[in-house]
Amino acid sequence: MSADLFDELLGLEDNFYQEGYDAGLADGEHAGVVEGKVFGVEKGYEKALEIGKLHGRALVWQARQNQDGANQSLRNSSSNRHAIISRVCDSGLAKNSRLMKHIEALLLLTNGDSIATNNSDPAVTEFDDRLARAQAKAKVVAAIIGEPLQVETAAVAVGGIEESKDSMPKLAGKHFEGQNIYDAYFTTSPLSRLSFLRSANELLHLASQHRSAKYLCMFELNPLRGTDGQIVLLSYEDVQSLIGEPYAKSERTRIEKFDSTLTSPTLVFMGLDVEVPGVSLPTESSQSYTGTPYFALDCSNLREEELSMLTSTQTSFPPTRVDLSLSYQQSSLYAQARSYLDWAQRNIFCSACGSPTLLVQGGTKIICPPKDAAHPHRPPRNCPTRTGLHNTAYPRTDPTLIAAAVSADGRRVLLGRGKRWAENYFSCLSGFVEPAESMESATRREVWEESGVKVHNVQIHSSQAWPYPSTLLVGTIAQCNSKEDEVISYPENELGEARWFELDEVKDALDQGHAMWEDPPKGWTGIRLPSDKLMAHRTLRGVIKLFGRRL
Repeated sequence: MSADLFDELLGLEDNFYQEGYDAGLADGEHAGVVEGKVFGVEKGYEKALEIGKLHGRALVWQARQNQDGANQSLRNSSSNRHAIISRVCDSGLAKNSRLMKHIEALLLLTNGDSIATNNSDPAVTEFDDRLARAQAKAKVVAAIIGEPLQVETAAVAVGGIEESKDSMPKLAGKHFEGQNIYDAYFTTSPLSRLSFLRSANELLHLASQHRSAKYLCMFELNPLRGTDGQIVLLSYEDVQSLIGEPYAKSERTRIEKFDSTLTSPTLVFMGLDVEVPGVSLPTESSQSYTGTPYFALDCSNLREEELSMLTSTQTSFPPTRVDLSLSYQQSSLYAQARSYLDWAQRNIFCSACGSPTLLVQGGTKIICPPKDAAHPHRPPRNCPTRTGLHNTAYPRTDPTLIAAAVSADGRRVLLGRGKRWAENYFSCLSGFVEPAESMESATRREVWEESGVKVHNVQIHSSQAWPYPSTLLVGTIAQCNSKEDEVISYPENELGEARWFELDEVKDALDQGHAMWEDPPKGWTGIRLPSDKLMAHRTLRGVIKLFGRRL
């Protein structure tokens, strides 16, 4: 008996270990199942919420498309949901059969009655596919209408955040996963640029003369507008006498026969709107691209009688400094046209040898021809732009950072005011990115040079084209590591003032955002911040979203 007792004592530790292991394994399996179900329910709810939002948006679009009939039908409905939709449809949409087809397709994709909700792999796959297609369709509708669309992607986590000891969010060392930023003003283009077709003059010749072709005409970088201030697009018939057949000759022939004394208005192929029927452009790969072609035409050097052919009592070229009055779609067409035409104007002579230049590849590349028929006895020039690598042939885009510096505790953001700015108007700090400098290092440098504040963790938020003359604005968010880093000292004395502002105050001011040259909203006495069409506004919204959610 004693031998058996000792055997049991010697095996006691192993028995306890095995019992503990079995119990822990069972508990772990149960916890894993519970956690998985909770996670699944949360993500399923997010996806269902998103598809519901898209369906509601489609109902509003449908009502606005046929405001009289649809709104009356909605008003007569006993559904509270329909009554709400009828009240928000305060601006109708022009009749457009293609737009209506897209809206109807979106309604079918997001119809809850036809969506399987059982927890099976095929049902989940179908749901995800319908959600992705619905989001894509909503973007198409928004682009046609010319309105911004912020699509909230379901089942994503907000990254770039880590929790500090005082439960305040801090920037982590990774990108902002899940930051769903709608396309910005100046960048919501409906066009596919199709850069690989630019050297195919026979296709550009076909596109430029097609009855569907649209011409965005500009005089001294100001677009042709109607009395409503929106851009007026012309047809080939309207401009034929001014441009003739610009792509009738091959690029090789144009280069060989180059004559600097023969001038014509600058013309740039902008791309195709493949959502709108138009010309069909077959390629050597047997693939065809169909859509409405867009061109930018510089009318700045036209004679007065020629210019009068384009204008009327209803259209003109009114000068504007910074244009924030266009629809999102038109703003993008304007930005592309202005940037290319401005670049072409600045480069009529070669930057390397000073000789006249020639625009090729649909107006998107500049070359320095080896000979000029205007000077037949001059020997061919050996311009350095024709050999090796260089950056003079294509338009350049200058990156500029728009920096929002956040305090170490995540409760305040640093804003600055220029010396000549309107009273009480503030914005993010900004500056050009210099050669051999990253966005992150440029952010640290600019913030310190302008304010003396030291920031460390830098994250890129989003970007925006800025056609004045051709800049890429990149919003960055950076954070101080300590209270000592937040001291303002103005090393280069560039700003009129820099101050730290509480996030709540910034959020309220963003809701009243407006351009610097505009008067503040009636009754508003707080700080003045940029409007939602400007990069600084969107970057500050990002700060509020990341840091303000727990205040």
